[in-house]
Amino acid sequence: MSRKGFVKLSEEELHKQIAQYEKQEGNLKRNGLLGAIIGLLGFLICMALGSGMVLIFLMIILVGGVCFYLGVRSRRKAESLVLEQMDDFFEAELEKTFGPRMDTPEMSINVPFLKEIHPVDRYWERCWMSRFFEGNHHGVHFSAANVELYKFNQCAEEDSTQAATETLFKGVVLRCKDICNPTWDIALRRPWEDNHKSDLTDSAVFQQHFSARTADDQPADNLVTPQLRELIRNLESLSNDYRVIALIFRDGEAILALAGWFSFAEGLPSGEKSLQNLDGIRRRFTASLTPMGNLIDILRDSCRKI
Repeated sequence: MSRKGFVKLSEEELHKQIAQYEKQEGNLKRNGLLGAIIGLLGFLICMALGSGMVLIFLMIILVGGVCFYLGVRSRRKAESLVLEQMDDFFEAELEKTFGPRMDTPEMSINVPFLKEIHPVDRYWERCWMSRFFEGNHHGVHFSAANVELYKFNQCAEEDSTQAATETLFKGVVLRCKDICNPTWDIALRRPWEDNHKSDLTDSAVFQQHFSARTADDQPADNLVTPQLRELIRNLESLSNDYRVIALIFRDGEAILALAGWFSFAEGLPSGEKSLQNLDGIRRRFTASLTPMGNLIDILRDSCRKI
């Protein structure tokens, strides 16, 4: 199905446009930083000497900030262009790995669902999601998405109206349908700020890091079996960066909130690395699908043993 206003570029044309955006980004950011530095130094000197040129240097700082902002926008435009132009490849790789894309309301990952399961133990105000996909892996019906949850904190100054954004969760949310005993009712949650790597197979240590509650918010430490603790250890052992923030079993479904550097179905390089290596983006995207399959396999195999 064609997208309105979409024009498919050749590899050469795409590479050329990305290069133009990145050149523009570099020039704008460089000029912005230079202007901000010159303006700040001039401002400080004028203040020290009592010169009347303070406003001029403030304007230079402002112009520098605008230039830097436009440079950031050039990067965002380049990323959007790559995602748009390579969308057919991304979709084909997803369906090659996980079968045809499905769309069932009961497997959605959206704001109402996240508010219902409380993936983090704190109140959040803003949600950002990307790369939702629902499919099948080795007979397991699943859905997954990259999720970020934020909270706005008031600045310390009493008269300030600004708020600082605090990240409460950044990672992947995974749902697996009909994967466990439908009578299981337990939600394991760990604080977002808990970064400690401990022997979670030890019962006493596990209770220091995780709370266990039922759907009606009753304590459920007695339901935490050695197999459940081993499951969480196995999920986190896939990478040193992975942390299980929530693992919920209800109505035969397993819901996992996994924090870490892993992003599902993402191929863009991090930071300010060049986007011109299109083959590298393709390889990175394909490689990002493997960890999801591994997570589903661990959940499936572990639920069979518990």
